[in-house]
Formats: sequence, structure tokens, C-alpha cells
Amino acid sequence: MNINVSSFLNEYIEESLENIDILLDSISQYLKNPNNHDELELILRTLHTVKGTSRMMKINKVEEVAHGLEDIYKSIQMGKITINKRIVVLTLSVLKIVKDYVGKLLNEEAPEFRRFEDIVYNIKNVVEGSDFQTDFSPKLDDFDSDLENDESSDFSGVQSIRINLSSVNEIIRSYDKLITGEFRLKNSIALLEKLIAKGENPGQLFRQIHEDISMLEQQTFSVQEEIISLRMLPLNMVLKTLKQSAEEEALKLEKEIEFDIPLSDIYLDKIILESLPGILIHLVRNSIDHGIESKEEREKLGKNAIGKISVSAKQVSNRIEITVWDDGRGIDSEKIRKKAIEMFPDRKDEIEEMDSKYLQQFLFMSGFSTASKQSLISGRGVGLDSVRNLMDKLKGRIKVNSKNSEGTSFILSLPLSLATQEGLFLYAGGMKFLVLSHYVAEIVTESESNLLQLQHGTFLPLRNDLLPVYDASLIIGSKEKRKKSGGNRSIVVVDYLEKRIGIIVDDILNYMTVVVKTMPPVFKNFNAVQGVVFDENYNIIPLLHIPDLMKRMNALKDFEVKSFDVSNGSPERYVLVADDSHTTRQIEKMILEVEGYNVTLACDGIDALEKIKQQRYDIVITDIKMPRMDGLVLIENLRRMETTKDIPVIVISSVFEDDTHEKVMNAGAQAHIVKSEFERGNLVAAVKELLN
Repeated sequence: MNINVSSFLNEYIEESLENIDILLDSISQYLKNPNNHDELELILRTLHTVKGTSRMMKINKVEEVAHGLEDIYKSIQMGKITINKRIVVLTLSVLKIVKDYVGKLLNEEAPEFRRFEDIVYNIKNVVEGSDFQTDFSPKLDDFDSDLENDESSDFSGVQSIRINLSSVNEIIRSYDKLITGEFRLKNSIALLEKLIAKGENPGQLFRQIHEDISMLEQQTFSVQEEIISLRMLPLNMVLKTLKQSAEEEALKLEKEIEFDIPLSDIYLDKIILESLPGILIHLVRNSIDHGIESKEEREKLGKNAIGKISVSAKQVSNRIEITVWDDGRGIDSEKIRKKAIEMFPDRKDEIEEMDSKYLQQFLFMSGFSTASKQSLISGRGVGLDSVRNLMDKLKGRIKVNSKNSEGTSFILSLPLSLATQEGLFLYAGGMKFLVLSHYVAEIVTESESNLLQLQHGTFLPLRNDLLPVYDASLIIGSKEKRKKSGGNRSIVVVDYLEKRIGIIVDDILNYMTVVVKTMPPVFKNFNAVQGVVFDENYNIIPLLHIPDLMKRMNALKDFEVKSFDVSNGSPERYVLVADDSHTTRQIEKMILEVEGYNVTLACDGIDALEKIKQQRYDIVITDIKMPRMDGLVLIENLRRMETTKDIPVIVISSVFEDDTHEKVMNAGAQAHIVKSEFERGNLVAAVKELLN
């Protein structure tokens, strides 16, 4: 009797994929302990199974490759050849291609077995003791930098899912409640009509109907959540293969790394899961290539010779937080600063003032790379910008924490499902719009008089920093401008890639869980709006795309600054501002730049003296109390040096004791302004007077 093997294809694919996963894990473990004969027996037994089932199913190419790999590990068992990293890299690379081929058997009549002849030829060379190639990945010139096309993220074959019967029963029970609620509401409405016809007061019944509608809304939302959960898939589908890919990359770069990637019981939307492998493997590659130092480097630093990389996941409310951590060298801020100045020479002064957190935004820019040489996984200027783009599409966020010589963490925050999102409804300029909650850092209420109107735009002093603030009517393009009342304004502070801006709104309406509708294809390049939602009155409300909005606002700021420079010409007077407060330095700098002065900043007296040695300044503005060297000692040093003894000095300080003014003037200052009485006008007036 002839057996129709095609009817067993599903079982063959499932069993083979499971066996390949066993091989990928076992072969990496065997390299770490070549004396583990049980592990070698497991490898040979599993390869034999794959070979045998492939022969029965007439999957000839898989049979031939499995037979060749079996020959390699039999030769190792017999002592003819010795296991080494190159053999393991070849095996892992081949098994990944076999896995890709088997996974496509169900959906494609004749899927491509990539580089089949090359693989067979090199396997024979290993057995014969000849030279062999180890890597069958795409060549560098063909390397696809688009993470969305990463082969590890192909979940297109997942067309069916297993559902617990309890989940189906729960949906049926919830649906029954909906039907009951509908009947109850219909009866109440019928009774209401009778009471109105009789002229009776239906007050109590109105309250009952409102309660029934509220209950019906809750039950509808519950059913919606339960149905959405049916298309959720386990995160383990990604984590199982991630460790295998990571170990293969480490072997290629000849780095000894211990990977800690525990399994998780979290379930994610299939759409998110499809993109996650590409994101995670890029971040892990980053840690392997850039983060973990060489064995020799680590030993010099007193570290364990074996590096560590972990990927952990936890659920926080309706979002998942995934952390990719390494104990490597950390992010070199000065290297980023140098590269950023090379790429943006017109922003040199701004970049030199940036702290390490703010500098990290450059890592996610297209074409930005600090790698000194190009390899298969680094130095091409692609990767983190693609990660950022994909995270934006998935309504996710990235944060980076890094300490020099201690390591780096990339923290990803993603929704469990793209079907529903939580957001804040805002009203401004006669329009209503929505901002997703994961972009909202805080909401502040400030008097309009506290906003600073400076050259670069409007700013709000907020916790030792200057927050750029924009009117929502400018953002949404509404013609209806809010009236300046001088009263308190609501400012929504939004955060993206360590950058923050404030959005002035007329009203903060409510916080809701909403169903996000994607934009029609005709609007696919319209990035300002990420989608639309319905409010409680079923009005269509635009969902603002915060990353694009912040990009537009930054471009507008640069345009205004360049326009100002063109209209005012190049400044001819040079001012040095020394103050240990970042906010104070920035405020004074912006005030003076509006007047056309070229301003340099110093964080204390020693920093100021170093800058004075490098350049001539027409005037110095300094605080009194500063670390390392205070303002009075700075003035004394200036008066001792021939080149600086006549430079005018203005002291701006919060210190005001009875003899403070006398001390300042005796030290050699020409003017003294108390911070409590500080205004834009008196600073500018003092500078102009001293510079004639």
C-alpha cells in the first residue's frame, strides 16, 4: 500500500524544527565541554533522526545535509578530528539555513535551499581534513540593513494558533452577558416609552438605563480584549532562537561570552512579535561587537575574562519591558561627541555642551557609527537607526543606560498589543487630539510670566534645565490661537530618546484606553499623525506622532537660529560665562546671543581660566560660589595676569551678605548683580555699558 507522505508534512515540520533547536543548543554546549560524551551522543542521535525522517518524507536536501553533519560528529567521536570553534560556526550556520528551509515547506511548493552545493562541499572538506568555509550568511554587499526583512523575524508561516478551551469558554460566557445586557436594555427602553406615553415621571428608569449602558460598555470592552488575546503569541518563540543566534555571533568574533536569556511566560501581539527578533539580535550584536572587550582587555581591567550578556523581559501594566544588558566597556561619550562634531560642524558649540545622556541620541541617527572598521555586524552606519524606526512603528520606546567600563543597558518598552492603546485627550486651538501615554513624562502648570522668550524660542526653567516649549496651535496648524491671559497654562511634557519638549494646551480632557485605527494607504508618508481614534462621542480624533513632531520642532528651531544669525551678522564681541548651574549658564548665554554676542560657557573658575588661555574674551561674567575655584579667586587670577588684568568682570550671584558687594568690587569686578534681582534688561545694560 502506498503511503501519502504529504499528509504527514505538518508533523515532519514540527518535529524537525524541534530537533534543530535541540541541535543548535547542544552543539554550543558541547564546544564548552568537549569531554561531555552524553552531549555528543545526543547530537548524533538527533542528526540521525532528522536524516531518517527526511529520507522517509523524500526531503532529499535536508537528508543529505543531516547525513554530512552526522559524518562530522562521528569523526569527532572516533577521534579522527577535534571539535573547534570553526566547526561549530559551520554547523550552526548550516542548521539555521536548514531550519529556514524546513519552515517554508508548508507555504511554498519549492522553497529555496540557500547555498546547498556550497554547504555539501564544505561539510565534505571538514570530514576529509581539508580547508573549509564556516559562514554561509549573506555576504556584506548583500546584507539587508532593513530589520523588517530580517529572516529571523519571519512569522509568516504562523497561520494557526493553539487556544485553550477555557479561553473559548470565557469568550462564550462574556458574549452571553452581552446578549443578556442587550435584552435588558431593550426592555428598559420599551418600559420608558410606556411611561412617557402615560405622562409619568421616568426618573428612576433613566438612572437604570444609564447603569445598563455603562455595564454593556464594560462587557463589550471585556469581549474585545479576550478576542484580541487570541492572536497573542509567546515571547519564547523569539527568545529560544535569540540565544542560538547570539552564541553563533560570539563564535564568529572569537569572544567568550556567557549568555543569560531565560524563557518567559509573556504573550505578545503577533505583529509585534514579527519585528522583535530583528530588533533584539541587532542590540545583542551591538553588545557582542562594541560592548564586550577582548579577553586580554578584560583581564587588564580586572574583569572576568568571560563577558556577560543578558536579555530579560517583564510585564509592566499593559506593556512589556525588555532589557538587553552587557558588562562591557560602556558607551564612550567623547567618541560620540567627536563623531557628532565631524558630522555636524555647524552645531559644534551645542554638541560640546551636551551631557552624556543627550549625546546618546546620535547613536540612533541614520549613518552614525563610531566603529573604526567595518565588519559583517558593525561599522556600516545601520542598525540602531533601523531599531529606532521599527520601535516607532510599534509604538515603543528605547532608553539607554551606560557606565564607563561597567556596561550598557538598552531598555525597550512595547505594548502587549497594537489593537488598543492608552492615551491622553488634549484640547488646543479649537481642536481635540490624542497623545499616547508612554510619551507623556509629566504635566506641569506654570504661569505664563515664568516662560522665557529667548533667541531659540520659548523655554521653561524646570528642575535645573531649560525645557523648550511650543504652543499646541503651532503644532496642529490651527488658525485659532489661544488668548494670552497671563494666567496659568497647562504644559504636557513629552519625552523621546532622552529629549523633552513641552506642549502648551488649553485643556487636558481625559485619559482613556482606545482602539487605534491605522491611516489609509494614501497617507502612508504623512508621519505627523500616527493614526486616528474615536472618543466617547464617536468623533474621529488624530493621534499625534511624537517622534515626528519633535523632529519638526527641532528643525523649526534650527531655522529660526540660522535666520537670526543671517539678519544680525557674525558677532564680534566674545563673552565668557562661568557658573556651576547648567540652567543659569544657558539662560545667560541665550540672553546675550540675542544681542549678537559670541558666548562661551565654563562650569567653574578653573574651567574658565583654561578657556581664557585658549582665546581672548572682551568680558567675563561669573558666579561666586563654584566648585574647585570660586568667582572671587577667579577674579584675583585674572587681575594678576598681564593679558587679562583689564578684562571687565560682572558678578551674578545669589550670595548677598552685607559685605558681599564690597568684597566683589575690591576683588576687581566692575559690576555686581544679585540673582534675585536678575532680569534680562539689567544684564544686557551692564554688558553694553562696560563694552561701551
